[in-house]
Amino acid sequence: VKYTLIEGQAPAGYITETAKPITFYMDDRGEIDVDGELPEGWTVNGDQISFTATNEPVELQITKRAPAADDGTAGAVLENATFSITPVDGSTFADGGTEAIEMTTDSNGVIKMTAQLMVGGTYDITEVSAPEGYEKVAGTLRIQVADNGEIKAVGSVAEDGTINQQVPTGYSKVGSNAFEVQVVNQPVEITLVKVATDDTATYLAGGVFEITGQFAGSKSDETRTFTTTDDGTLVYKGSESENLSALFVPGRTYTITETQSPYGFELIKGEWSFQVTESGQLTNTSPSVGVGDPGFAVGADGVTIMALDEPIEVGFIKKDLGENVLAGAEFTLSGTFVNDKTHETEELDIPFTTTGNVFSFAGMNYGGKEYSLVAGETYTLTETTAPSGYELVDAFQFT
Repeated sequence: VKYTLIEGQAPAGYITETAKPITFYMDDRGEIDVDGELPEGWTVNGDQISFTATNEPVELQITKRAPAADDGTAGAVLENATFSITPVDGSTFADGGTEAIEMTTDSNGVIKMTAQLMVGGTYDITEVSAPEGYEKVAGTLRIQVADNGEIKAVGSVAEDGTINQQVPTGYSKVGSNAFEVQVVNQPVEITLVKVATDDTATYLAGGVFEITGQFAGSKSDETRTFTTTDDGTLVYKGSESENLSALFVPGRTYTITETQSPYGFELIKGEWSFQVTESGQLTNTSPSVGVGDPGFAVGADGVTIMALDEPIEVGFIKKDLGENVLAGAEFTLSGTFVNDKTHETEELDIPFTTTGNVFSFAGMNYGGKEYSLVAGETYTLTETTAPSGYELVDAFQFT
């Protein structure tokens, strides 16, 4: 008899997804015989009749840095910066606590929280005090812990509690669970950044935009095309155009349209219009989208256009004719996928096993990397092993 063991919930502060479903038999001696390779996260104990499931903890790292050098070299790490981490929206720490925790950067300029944040939890990060000789970075960053343990940025929190999609000035995401907070003394300029709706600190390359209006030095309206780079900022005619303020004439109206979205993301529909004031601030003449919605919005600093793309998300669940959810079915999804980190596409055959929950085709783990679907591509889904007592279903395609 084949058995499938699935971890339904990890301990508080740990990630359920790190222990994958395991399929096994009991041999004639009553010992465990694993079907295929032992999945990551599982160990058969020495008695051969029990398992150990190892879960990865949820981790958060914050690094405090001095301003970057003129040549772009990262600033020195700073000790003795104190930050508060506060559960919000009904969230708690792993021990059930709801009061803010204050932590101070060490000699490496780092704070680490391990197994204290909860999967699905929402938290606010604020710099309480800066190292001697430095000013603290203003603003509060709101984060959320995804099912896979990644820390995603929601945006910044205003004093009245409202959320803006732009992260506070000085905060940057440098890893799936790591943020840097840098002393910033740069003049404000009009910029556009391309980000995901579900993580506004993750910048997207390959977004193509058209901006139409009467630009500085022009006598009539024209349309110019811009493309975002790896850091989410713009390139125009092959040169960096991060600073857009020199292009716009105060009081004139401009429209922006996304004509091509990055791989793995849906295209922003429609156009959005804006103006620039005499003081260099943005005013939107079209409504800004809400938190978590795709579209355009003015950032919290008043000088950044936020272009928010929604990830392409398709889910799959295995059921029988009686609508009973089935776990343990093995499938292969074949087609062209985008690497979520490098944004490069590859032809792959990605295997997965149903667990009784919806399996998302966004951020699929394969070979230690995460892949997602590409708009317009055709995919083939093939069942390779049916649950015990069921027959294989025919392969089918979708676009």
